[in-house]
Amino acid sequence: MKLSLLTEMAILVDYYAYHEIVEMFADIWIASFILEDEIERSNHWTNMARLFISWVFDKSELFDSVVKTLLKVTAGPTQTDLPLPSIILEKRRDALTQSFLDNFYALLDSFWYSNGGCQTECTAMMLEMLIKQMLRFGLEVPRATGWPVVEKSFSQLRDFSGNLETPSWMDEEDDDDHECTFGDTTDPWLVEIDKVDVCTGVRFENFRSKDPNSKGRLTKKESKKRKRDRHLS
Repeated sequence: MKLSLLTEMAILVDYYAYHEIVEMFADIWIASFILEDEIERSNHWTNMARLFISWVFDKSELFDSVVKTLLKVTAGPTQTDLPLPSIILEKRRDALTQSFLDNFYALLDSFWYSNGGCQTECTAMMLEMLIKQMLRFGLEVPRATGWPVVEKSFSQLRDFSGNLETPSWMDEEDDDDHECTFGDTTDPWLVEIDKVDVCTGVRFENFRSKDPNSKGRLTKKESKKRKRDRHLS
């Protein structure tokens, strides 16, 4: 079954509340085209379709997996014509990327407005090197007051932050390589950012508890329990 067809079927199932009727076929349909290892390599539309299908057919693990990928690799607003809470996803994606940008521009300011390096020469070289890399990467200098011209994904910002090239130069006093690096500043906050749960507040269970259309609708686990109870009675 093609993804586009399954998406259309999911829309009908969701609209007419046919969830229990198609439950026995859903696993077969979904397994025929959704592979976990393909999620990160798929385009935005495909993953938004996966997200909607997993929501309609109560696939919480798949839903959370797609959400995690979307939040990490999407560069720009999370948009879809499907009936999904994309505004909430976009707020979370924006919060994650802004946390990176806040740290990044704080690093820039430490060299621009104060002596962020160990001495004036160090500060000047670090500032020049940082500005060049930021501009090459697509970040605006100074920071844009409105929406950035070029948006970057969480993963892109993470990779860029961890691979900043530090200028190499020799101290005149001792003829040794200068020891200051961007990593002195970036490593600590990268460690903290890596601890962040990107899916906080946007998991399947979070949306389900807020969705008025899900009231009275059984999860797959609840449905099985009800059938088992009926059989035992």
